[in-house]
Amino acid sequence: MSLQHIPIISISESDLLRLINDQVPESKHLDYKRDFCLVTDEQKREFLCDVTAMANTDGGDLLYGMREDAGIAKELVGLKNFIADSSLGTIENLLRDFVQPRLKGHRPRVVDLKNGNHALILRVPRSFTAPHMVFHKGLTRFCGRNSNGKYDLDVQELRSAFVDNEAMGERLKTFRLDRISRLISGDAPRPMYGDPLIVLHVLMLQGAISNYQVDHDKLVKLSRHDVFYEFNFDGIRNERIDSQDKTLGYTQVYRNGFFEVVNAKFLHPDYLDPRYSKNGRGYIMNILWENMMIQYYEQIAKLLAVLQCSPPYAVSLSLLNVRGYAMFVGNGCEGDRSHPIDQDHLLTREILVDSEERLADQVLKPLFDQIWNACGYPGSEGYNPDGTRKSNRY
Repeated sequence: MSLQHIPIISISESDLLRLINDQVPESKHLDYKRDFCLVTDEQKREFLCDVTAMANTDGGDLLYGMREDAGIAKELVGLKNFIADSSLGTIENLLRDFVQPRLKGHRPRVVDLKNGNHALILRVPRSFTAPHMVFHKGLTRFCGRNSNGKYDLDVQELRSAFVDNEAMGERLKTFRLDRISRLISGDAPRPMYGDPLIVLHVLMLQGAISNYQVDHDKLVKLSRHDVFYEFNFDGIRNERIDSQDKTLGYTQVYRNGFFEVVNAKFLHPDYLDPRYSKNGRGYIMNILWENMMIQYYEQIAKLLAVLQCSPPYAVSLSLLNVRGYAMFVGNGCEGDRSHPIDQDHLLTREILVDSEERLADQVLKPLFDQIWNACGYPGSEGYNPDGTRKSNRY
């Protein structure tokens, strides 16, 4: 048992006490600390090495305020006189100033205890910019972690870490391009409703690790969650089919935690109103398509929580077979500023999401902006100048 199956924002005192009741030992993913003090250089270095060791390996939780005996949780004593704001600020400053490359995605959780003290949990995800180096006043260390605690990475492990990081990025890129190529070529179980497609990919970076698989029992649980999913060779799939046995869209959950959502209907010229295909031109329906993508992403976020899959995620949008399409703006097609898309396919750059607390509309905004750029606009018109989402629903 560990804490990793619990969302960091949901961890409570009862969860921490359960570690004691179940006599949970420290592990590769869990480290107990009786005290939290970052005053001396030695204490700061120890902290930095603890955090980077987690990030350079498989991630995990540092739990401050837990007394252990021979590595077994014994007493939740908590931290006395703990001032959250200043302590968390010190953590951020240390990690910003003394770790290279910059560490992202770590998340703190302060739990108020019944004895008046506090527990601090620092969740550190596996990093995909590893290995991270600690450099602090003459000290330079690359650390890793195993079931016995942290240790210094040797030359071979450092080399492997650099190679693995590059390989994972390449696997993510290859997966997406392979899927796009298959969709363009019509490689699907049944014909699509239309050729123009909107594709949303949410790829859990951990899924790029060689041989990584989501636990099968979790896929079974997900297949029974909310909307019915059927098992297929790649994982589980929810498909929407019309009366002509054509695919309107689907959500595919791959066994490695990758998500692919495809809509084959929304960009069809006669989907909303025949006038939107005036002069043979197709239109992207302004804010409506963005609202649909936001809903898709919110649904995926819920499914990721069921699978207990943590960030970071690589998120991207692709609009396929859209040459000549324009953005439908205003109350009519005439006189708008949109110009026709001059490429067959629009593949946005991937963005990295490092927190499950980020709102869907903020996650997707830079992707929306790129699509609007292709139609001649400086950015999405679904947002206010300050970057907040407009309340209107067109």
